Amino acid sequence: MHNTTDNFSSATGAFQNAEARCPERYQHIIQNAYDAIVIFSRDGTILEINPRAQQLFGYTSEEAVGKRFTMLLPEGKREAQEQAWQQYVMAEQPDALSRVFQGMFRHRNGTNLPVELTFSCEPPACGGTVAAIIRDVSERQKFEAELQRHADQLEHEIAERTRELAGSEERYRILVETAPDAILAVDTGGRVSLCNKKAEELFGYTRTELIGMLVARLVPEDIQTVLHHQQPTAEDQQGGILRESTGIRKDATVFPAEYTIAIIPSDGAVLATLFVRDITVRKNLERELQEYTLRLEEKVRTRTYELTASQQNLKEKVAELSILKEVNEALSSAMDLDEVLHIILVGATSHHGFGFNRAFIFLVSEDGSLLEGRVAIGPSDSAEAQRIWSEIVGKNYTLSEILRSYTNKAGRIDTYVNSIIRTIRVPLDRTDHVLAYVVAHRESLNIRDAHTHPLVPRDLIVLMNCGAFALIPLIAEDRVLGVLWADNAITRKPIDDRDIEQLRSFAVNASLAIEKSNLIKSIKEKVEELDRANRELKESRDRLIRSEKLAAIGEMSASVAHGLRNPLVSIGGFARRLLKREPEGTPNKKYLQIIVEEIDRLERILIELLDFVRPRTLRIRSVRVHQLLDTCLGELGNELEQRHIHVDKRFSLSEPELQLDAEQMAHVFRTLYRNALDAMPEGGTLTISTACEDGMCRISVADTGAAIPDDDLEKIFHPWFAGRSGSGLGLAVCNQIVSLHGGTMMPQRAEPLGMVFDVLLPIAGAAAQ
Repeated sequence: MHNTTDNFSSATGAFQNAEARCPERYQHIIQNAYDAIVIFSRDGTILEINPRAQQLFGYTSEEAVGKRFTMLLPEGKREAQEQAWQQYVMAEQPDALSRVFQGMFRHRNGTNLPVELTFSCEPPACGGTVAAIIRDVSERQKFEAELQRHADQLEHEIAERTRELAGSEERYRILVETAPDAILAVDTGGRVSLCNKKAEELFGYTRTELIGMLVARLVPEDIQTVLHHQQPTAEDQQGGILRESTGIRKDATVFPAEYTIAIIPSDGAVLATLFVRDITVRKNLERELQEYTLRLEEKVRTRTYELTASQQNLKEKVAELSILKEVNEALSSAMDLDEVLHIILVGATSHHGFGFNRAFIFLVSEDGSLLEGRVAIGPSDSAEAQRIWSEIVGKNYTLSEILRSYTNKAGRIDTYVNSIIRTIRVPLDRTDHVLAYVVAHRESLNIRDAHTHPLVPRDLIVLMNCGAFALIPLIAEDRVLGVLWADNAITRKPIDDRDIEQLRSFAVNASLAIEKSNLIKSIKEKVEELDRANRELKESRDRLIRSEKLAAIGEMSASVAHGLRNPLVSIGGFARRLLKREPEGTPNKKYLQIIVEEIDRLERILIELLDFVRPRTLRIRSVRVHQLLDTCLGELGNELEQRHIHVDKRFSLSEPELQLDAEQMAHVFRTLYRNALDAMPEGGTLTISTACEDGMCRISVADTGAAIPDDDLEKIFHPWFAGRSGSGLGLAVCNQIVSLHGGTMMPQRAEPLGMVFDVLLPIAGAAAQ
């Protein structure tokens, strides 16, 4: 937005200077001026009207010249404007030329135009004509959204005019010079290479001073960052990058500014073009609007609070009769202790209930030695109170609806008061503490002034931020379950004896509900304990049956494997011999190749089977884990490259030495490597990492192949369960070996795809050792 006074002063000075120097230039300035200019005699007769004024008021030059100047004024204000004219122009007041007048002018179609007006008067000796420089300021009276829209529209028009005038250097120069915004072109060295008149006015430097100046002296760091580091998007290149920041004038004053930055992604001498607009007026309007909004919001909050209090008083008598009934119905249907406690708190604090600001529940610990803060409800301050109470009053909830609403939100509201109560733990043998006193004497207390009461500790007053409160013991089956605390810490409303009686009656049913929920909880725990024991018994039985089956299958498998191995060796030997003798390209060559491969697969399965069922003994020695991992990886040879597998090793900085059976652990890593390769037939990444923490060494083997379904992860170490590939015995054997070393294997899905197998081994040595 333009600085109005500076612009009009500059326009008036330019008008007078041009008139004095050259009539032709004077006419050129009038005809091409951005503002409307109307020249009239001292008696108010219009002598000349420029194109901008014709456009502004809708009159042609022929229609306006010779008419009274007041034809441009609203009919109802012509007399007052005529008087002002006589006062400032005809009287030749000395401040008339330096002042900017605001008023209303009239368009030919009858609409009124808000304008700013300044005068330029010729001396009587030179003819005594008067020039009125008029600017339409209606857009300044619109809200920020309207201002922004017009600003965008103006920038778009400037961009369109710039493209249209790109072929003419002189026309481009005129456009830049007459632009209402300051324009700065910045070269790759961060220096100003071009500027316009508005830039001189805005920053206070002459053109000579600006050209070659580092732009860092004019704009703040955030704009410099955009100039030098931001890569423009396609949208930025079309409309420019819009930023609000500040500008720095020559006198070191800072003004709010809006920047439109056009980044030029080329190897030319210009890096960017800045369109800078002084938005001081807009910011002042925004600040005034914000201040007005804050005042209005404060009034709304105050009125809302007053309305809430008024409604509370009107409904108190009616609600009192139904409070206990509705709360008791809610308590009778509640089974969970937390739900019961929240119903009690809501009943104590709801405006349909007993209407206290805050409520806290303390429960006696299971061993009966402590009174512990359990749960609370209530606002942290008056602002939160007004918001919550206004919401409840505005929605006109019934007590039952409020009970359901707050119960559903249990644990997610009133975090401040809950954080307070959970820090309070009072030993019940402290006879000098007011909470322990209520439990010991089973007596309700109305503490009207906590600061002078001998049983209220100072730290409790500070923590609860309350000087008056009521304490009601919660008693059921002749046993004190806890204490209900209620206060009006926000409204400071006194608690009278009638409030205490209501709370005492309310506490009877609340105590019974707490006792019922405790009993239900105890029964549920017993049922869950029986269910857990039943599940464990069933799992033990299933494991025993599975172990017996596995033992029998293992013995049978070992016998079958030994019986099959020798014939397979013979068949495999003869098949390989025939394969070597068979000429290339014959069908038998292909079939013999399949026979050899299948025999190799059967032999591997037999080896895995025998390896699984045979007893294992460990030959423990000190092994360098990284060296063992690299050795197993090297055995894959060129297969990794042929399968397009990339290996990513992420070993810990220090290489751990573990007490292992190197041969058997090597079998584990070979199996994990092989499974990972089989899972990535189209190539991928094999990641091997190690880390030591909490006395364990974690070795992870991850792939980017197909993941094992979650339902199959539990069965992955069961014998003969084939996950992604293999016979189903490989991982079962690996799990056996790791378990014998006192370790653990843990499979898990990797993100975004693949599997990770973690092998955890004790650093201190194998469990079997």
